[in-house]
Amino acid sequence: MFLQRVKNKATGKTYLYLMEVTSAKNSVGEVVHINKKVKSFGNEDKFKQEKPEEYKLLIDQYSRANVKAAVELHKSQTLAETLKDMTSSGLLSLPNGTTPVFCYGLSVIKQIWNKLNLDYKLSYIRQHDTDIKFKAEDVVFYLAGIKIIDPASHLQAYQSRFSYLGAPAENVSLEDFYRSLDFIADAKEKVMKHLHKEVSRITGRDLKMVFFDCTNTYFETRLDDQEKLIRKLTHETSGMMEQEGRTQEEIEKYLESAEFAEELKNEAESLDLKRMRGPSKEKRIDLPLVGIALIIDTNGIPVDFEVYDGNRSEFKIAVPAIRKLADKYGVEDCIFVADRGINSAVNLKDLHDSGFGFIVAQKVSRQGTKLREAMQSSDGWTKLNDDLRYKAIPWVKSKVIVDPETGDRKTVSVKCTLVLTYSESRKKSDAVANDRQIERARAAVSSGEVVGYKSVGWKELVEVSSEKDEYVAVSLKDELIKERRLREGFAACVYASADKSKQQITPETAIAAYKRQVKIEDCFRVMKTNFSLRPMYVWNPRHIRGHVTICVIALVILRLLQLRLDKNGVHMSTDDIVDALDNARLTLLASAGRNDLYLNASSIHDFSQLNALKDSTAVGQKAAEENHDDVKRGINDLLACTGLKPLKTVNLLSDLNNCLKARMPSREAAIGELVSSNLRAVYQQCM
Repeated sequence: MFLQRVKNKATGKTYLYLMEVTSAKNSVGEVVHINKKVKSFGNEDKFKQEKPEEYKLLIDQYSRANVKAAVELHKSQTLAETLKDMTSSGLLSLPNGTTPVFCYGLSVIKQIWNKLNLDYKLSYIRQHDTDIKFKAEDVVFYLAGIKIIDPASHLQAYQSRFSYLGAPAENVSLEDFYRSLDFIADAKEKVMKHLHKEVSRITGRDLKMVFFDCTNTYFETRLDDQEKLIRKLTHETSGMMEQEGRTQEEIEKYLESAEFAEELKNEAESLDLKRMRGPSKEKRIDLPLVGIALIIDTNGIPVDFEVYDGNRSEFKIAVPAIRKLADKYGVEDCIFVADRGINSAVNLKDLHDSGFGFIVAQKVSRQGTKLREAMQSSDGWTKLNDDLRYKAIPWVKSKVIVDPETGDRKTVSVKCTLVLTYSESRKKSDAVANDRQIERARAAVSSGEVVGYKSVGWKELVEVSSEKDEYVAVSLKDELIKERRLREGFAACVYASADKSKQQITPETAIAAYKRQVKIEDCFRVMKTNFSLRPMYVWNPRHIRGHVTICVIALVILRLLQLRLDKNGVHMSTDDIVDALDNARLTLLASAGRNDLYLNASSIHDFSQLNALKDSTAVGQKAAEENHDDVKRGINDLLACTGLKPLKTVNLLSDLNNCLKARMPSREAAIGELVSSNLRAVYQQCM
């Protein structure tokens, strides 16, 4: 119970009430907390004047310090009573003598989710744009959360939902899990726009510079969508013609005709075929792919993304994506940073003509005499630091293309600046890579290895002879090896400021910006490796978009979590965060009596470092800080940066609610009604 003062605005008088908090379920089964008035003392000044002793006693009894002490005393007494109760009444355990374990890592993610107001936005979209009755927003939160903690297929996610404290998405069917993918796929545009607004509010994002890259990921299936369509239509058409009494010869003739080919083409164009074969960035040319284009801000936080067909080239994705970004978010003055995958005269001219500045990586190989001379010349270099120097060269990107409307050939060109850089550390790295490939090529020549017709990587360094349709390595390409050696340590990018931009790019700006391009590569690495973006186990286009949308939401949450950690002076890698959240576990000691206990079951991986914590010397403290991951970079840092409190070794349910800002009034709310209702039926007495 607590005291509450209410001031009457009309009279200016303050009234004093004794209140208590009660919990109850509303009409839809949600637990709500209600402040209930226990007693009214009327006008506080009058009460204080007329009954000073009673007033003083009341204030002392319900002051914050006294209330806190009383609460702690009550908890201690409750804990002691619970232990005594368990001893006498018995401890419920599984038939094999074990007790259930629950992960509370979602509590950390929930704080970032709430800061982004995603529950409100998704609930609004669900109620106004769909006929979905179940809480799809709860499923989306759960799926995004476990992408970070313990990524799994959607079927596995459904089956493991009772392993998490609070039983997220408890009353949702497997069918509704997949409907939630449809829901978030259809809501993608509104969700990303909402996230942009919220991230801008939290971080001050301005989109003056964005980073772009493309990747693709694969599906573990033999046929792509087009091949499946051909097989399906061929089977259906053959069956119909057989029913019509057509001969096998007539059926085969029709299936090979231009008419049937046109039918296939029209059907394919009417469908959203995503899983297609194309050039794989992971060398999985044997499997269907889907492409993903991602745009991030300077903090490495996703701004937007597109999912495209696996057989489309990223050359054709970049400019439409950045134009859509500009229209969607009202971007007027922006510098576009990208890898060399989209570097073409056509793309760069389109970007420049659209009013964007650009900084794009440039190959230093096969660039002709002018660049080779600039690399070898000692003139015009500017030292940026002890390791890096650069040279800025006026440049023109040009390409002859065929006009699709007239068929005429024309030259497309764009003026820019090429920044050539040389780094001693890069030279060493390039030399090691070249040594490895040259050695591999030399071994192939020595053994007369069949290398195939594709000359990439080390295969580019060997001459081959074609005998009986086999490509055999016969000698090294000495001139190409020499050229590669000359390029060691060099890199380049091209840039141009927009004509009316207030942001004028300099060589230093271009170098610094391109170094940050690694952030987007890390985004893809995190989604593919940590979030298990690939291989994909969903197949229809909406589910694919929904799956990628959930991965991007998870990445936004992860990046905001890392920003909070950095602000607290704590550095945790993605792997550190994932391990800590997954390791945030509680063991339930379910009592046959009144109260349960929750034991903090997070494990320590390196007990050898515990002694360092006792060492008061500088060396000992340094060892503790640098090496003892469980102490310095564990779940407690994540709890602290999101405004939560560390759990005790032994916790009552009220402790969990207090530390994790949760609202779990009962065992049912903590572990789920299904699990709780089956406790006494499934468990057996072990004490």
